[in-house]
Amino acid sequence: MPKRKIKSLKFKGKIRGGSGIEFLSVEIPANRRLPFALVRYALDSQPQHLGLRLDMDKGVFIDRFENEAKDKVFQEAASEICDFLADILKT
Repeated sequence: MPKRKIKSLKFKGKIRGGSGIEFLSVEIPANRRLPFALVRYALDSQPQHLGLRLDMDKGVFIDRFENEAKDKVFQEAASEICDFLADILKT
């Protein structure tokens, strides 16, 4: 079975956070056939082991937080992340 290739892109402060959330990077399939990405983030300056899944076609996170303030930060950042990816991937 062939190994899947993943492309990782750093945000470097390009995506706004809030409520103790900092966006670190995004991982996408190198072949770009799937409309999903994995967003890596830090919570209260601690990088989280698991990333959150982003549906790039719909511009929304599949995973949600129970904490409304944190969930709102992620949902508002979803379109920024999709725009960031669109700019990177069109080149």
